[in-house]
Amino acid sequence: MAQALEVARLAAQHGNRPFGAVLVKGGRVVARAENTVTSENRISHHAEIQLIDKAIRELGLKSLEGYSLYTSAEPCPMCSGAILLCNVSTVVYGAPQEYLHSLAPGYRGIGITDMQPLLRKKRVEVRGPVLREAAEKVLADCWEVEKAQGNRL
Repeated sequence: MAQALEVARLAAQHGNRPFGAVLVKGGRVVARAENTVTSENRISHHAEIQLIDKAIRELGLKSLEGYSLYTSAEPCPMCSGAILLCNVSTVVYGAPQEYLHSLAPGYRGIGITDMQPLLRKKRVEVRGPVLREAAEKVLADCWEVEKAQGNRL
């Protein structure tokens, strides 16, 4: 999780919202990816989607069964769908969706934990929040900068 948070900080340094993800197999990080929605002007470039695409493309995989995906915040519905489709075995997240709601009150997203029937059917283990305080600090720091700059959250 510490590495996912490190990648999230890099995303913020690159002008994006602070979301990062790492893929682990056998205790070893095999891929890392950051959110690039703003810098690449691509709404679907969430960290988890970037990570899955990278793993499939660069590692030549067809399935992520047996892999663990660590992400700085609870995955959104789009990322959760991708996680389910590519058969990730375990998802570990930092900040929960309700924390994102507290930062941006207009945000009404749902997270992977709201998809329990599908998770059980696909046998995806979800753990979190893990290192919650550290994950929330990464998000809060970025949101404070955005508010100071007058950006809409």
